Amino acid sequence: MPGVADFPEGLKKDGYKWYWEEYDRLDPVWAKIFKEWKTDALYEKSTSAVDSGDLEEKGEDDEVALKSSTEGFTCIGRVRTWSKKEGISQELNDDIQKLSNFMKSKMSSWANSENETKEKFFANVFNRGGFTSGHAMFDATIPGVVDDASGNYAYDSKPFFNASTNTRLSKGGGAYYNGLGALNLTKANLQTMYNLITITNAFDEKDEAVDIAPDTLLCNPSLKFTAEEILNSKEDPTTTNRATNVAYGLVKPLFWRFLTDVDQWNLGKALKGLHALLRENPEFEKWKNMDTKKHYMSILSRFGFLLDNFRFWASANYPTS
Repeated sequence: MPGVADFPEGLKKDGYKWYWEEYDRLDPVWAKIFKEWKTDALYEKSTSAVDSGDLEEKGEDDEVALKSSTEGFTCIGRVRTWSKKEGISQELNDDIQKLSNFMKSKMSSWANSENETKEKFFANVFNRGGFTSGHAMFDATIPGVVDDASGNYAYDSKPFFNASTNTRLSKGGGAYYNGLGALNLTKANLQTMYNLITITNAFDEKDEAVDIAPDTLLCNPSLKFTAEEILNSKEDPTTTNRATNVAYGLVKPLFWRFLTDVDQWNLGKALKGLHALLRENPEFEKWKNMDTKKHYMSILSRFGFLLDNFRFWASANYPTS
């Protein structure tokens, strides 16, 4: 069995310092899209209350009308554990100066590795959110702890991005969709999606009107020039008469290299509807296998996500399988 080897506490503290110095220089996209939710549990659950509707006029001697609130959908997010280890030689371990230099370079590498792991994981909410058969990353079930009745789908048993042929029902009975299928990024199609979010889908679970205003166009860098032309040109790029571009400054373009479908584009409200569950900052350990005399260093991090409202996002040209 592996045994724990001596490890200078000062060097361990330096390791954390080196890690966070490097991490501070990173600019993760996921943190601009997902609202951070600090948690100390294996999972998080939220249930939205549905409003009971408008006030009713009351006659002078009439009783106040009794109206009941009902529960919305139960949304569950699961924390996942991520880790890796690397081996170092006995000779490197015995030379504290070399070990210190090695750890400093290793912390930089691991900071980038953990950041990239998060980037890929959270980007997959968009990469796999339109899968018609769902995807396991949306299943928050923890055997023996919590059962996610929606399985591989969003909280309402529909894909995160669902097509108009597969509408989702609100608690009030309204039918909604936020997937536009095969539509390229153009000014006209951007307007279509903007209206879908701000008008068609701008209702709560009881189908009462709410205010939703997208602020972010999220896409792969391959669409950078198209997006910049549509959003940052004061004159309409689709006309020859120097007309005013009504899409100018409408939303902020954000480019994410970890979106795998190069022509997919997403419109939404940053930090709304999507939560990054942050359970544990990276933890580092070092130990020695007494049988092989090999020394090991490991990193462990815990995070996951929770989706609690589809209305803030819509997508086009998304993969369906």
